[in-house]
Amino acid sequence: MMKLKYLIINTDEIAGKLADNWDHDQGSLFFFRASSNYIYKFKKDEKDHYLRFAINDERSMKQIESEIEFIGYLYAQGYPVSCPLKSKKGELIETVEHDGYVYYGSVFPGMAGMYPDYSKINDVYFENLGKSLAGLHNLSENFKPLNQRDDWKIWLDRSKTALSESVNEVTAVTKLEKLVETFETLQVTENNFGLIHYDFEYDNLFFDKDSATFSVIDFDDCHYHWYVMDIVNAVNDIRDATGERCDKALDLFLSGYKSLRNIDGHIYNNSFLFERYSNLIKYARIKRSIHDSNFEKDPDWLEELRPKLEFMCEELLLDISLPWKEME
Repeated sequence: MMKLKYLIINTDEIAGKLADNWDHDQGSLFFFRASSNYIYKFKKDEKDHYLRFAINDERSMKQIESEIEFIGYLYAQGYPVSCPLKSKKGELIETVEHDGYVYYGSVFPGMAGMYPDYSKINDVYFENLGKSLAGLHNLSENFKPLNQRDDWKIWLDRSKTALSESVNEVTAVTKLEKLVETFETLQVTENNFGLIHYDFEYDNLFFDKDSATFSVIDFDDCHYHWYVMDIVNAVNDIRDATGERCDKALDLFLSGYKSLRNIDGHIYNNSFLFERYSNLIKYARIKRSIHDSNFEKDPDWLEELRPKLEFMCEELLLDISLPWKEME
């Protein structure tokens, strides 16, 4: 999530200038959403396309180039992803300078399928969901990037920096340092560690009912970590969404994953480490977003969002503050 001070910017002019670098149906561009990136939607020959752009204080050109490199690799290997389109000048990333900042934009074609409805999808869904994640990890294992992505150490270092900007974050920083110390004791192999998606969850998946297969979007959080991190995030997403079907859904998901790829049992048995990591990252991101956001007047949507973010921080801090479990 980007800083709130960037979320209140009117980016329509910026989006228009960026979109002009790609052919599109005039008058079809409109704001879609904003979180870690600004997303605008437009049509080209009546087909949906998405303009995604970020401000340089949030993401660097190098980070975006490395993301696109991985997406291009997956696409070339036949994995169902939305591959960015070249601009009129043959570029995958175009830039616009505005008010002292640089904005980096790319365009992605819309994906076939729809967001999954966990309450109505049959058992094949969960098994194939596991296979989809395993397939991604199998390809990641053989990926040799030209542009190196960040790893978990860099992510935790950034989180520590973000927390240092706030007051009374001793508990979170202490737990973060303990997590770094513990992660450094875990074994790293070609089979258990590599480039993960990190956000392999409901809102980044498109499900095709006819083929019961998935397409995956939003690779901007990819970084080097143990593959179990992706599994833990997906498991928690399924657990939150399936209610009474939870146990069966999780069994099917894990069975599907294991049909294509082994899971490092020792590391998976210590999944609490990865849940703690996820919560620390989320907590630091929200704190960073809120920091220095005392505006003269919040827009209406922010008046509703701000207390929700503050409540989320309280809930996350409760989890982060729990006594440290010993590894199995």
